[in-house]
Amino acid sequence: MNKIIISNPQHPLFEQISKLENFVSLENLTDQSCELLIDFTAQDSNAKRKLFKKFNCPIISDLSLNDGESLLKEFRNIEIAISSVFPSPNLKAEVFYSLMTYKNELLDLFEKLDLKPIEVKAPGIGFIFGRTLVQIINEAWFALEDELATEDAIDTAMLFGVNYPRGPLSWGAEAGLKNTVQLLEELFSTTNQNRYKVCEKLKEASL
Repeated sequence: MNKIIISNPQHPLFEQISKLENFVSLENLTDQSCELLIDFTAQDSNAKRKLFKKFNCPIISDLSLNDGESLLKEFRNIEIAISSVFPSPNLKAEVFYSLMTYKNELLDLFEKLDLKPIEVKAPGIGFIFGRTLVQIINEAWFALEDELATEDAIDTAMLFGVNYPRGPLSWGAEAGLKNTVQLLEELFSTTNQNRYKVCEKLKEASL
């Protein structure tokens, strides 16, 4: 099958993905003729739209940072949506199937990346894990901004206080602060709910 796998350095799994057969870096993408596009880019929704408009083939796309519901309605050739930007301690990644045609292709790819799929009923905005995690990270940054504790103390409090596998600040750093801010801004702009408003200190740190 003539397929293309793309990613960019903003995606935490970029190094692993770049070693896969049929990989092309987003910045080097020139050929839009393929039978299947597998998109592992971490980008905002406008950048995703520009990308998808170049392809008429079926698409598997990582929509961790995006309003997946809207993109799926706009681009009917997105057959599978996934979420793998935010690191899961047990290597799970959420998956939404619009069509099952390329399910085996995805499962084979996940096996190569040591990811285990968790099927969801809808992608929503940022899926389930991502949208929950970024709120926790954001709240930790508010605590830091209010000088309630040091970074280490905040992480330690959450590690031992509620038995989190990682502290929220270190978790955010691992996922990428830019990715965290991007999803929070997508949630806020789409829902207009203040709970998604980005902490200014987090926004500054992400630049």
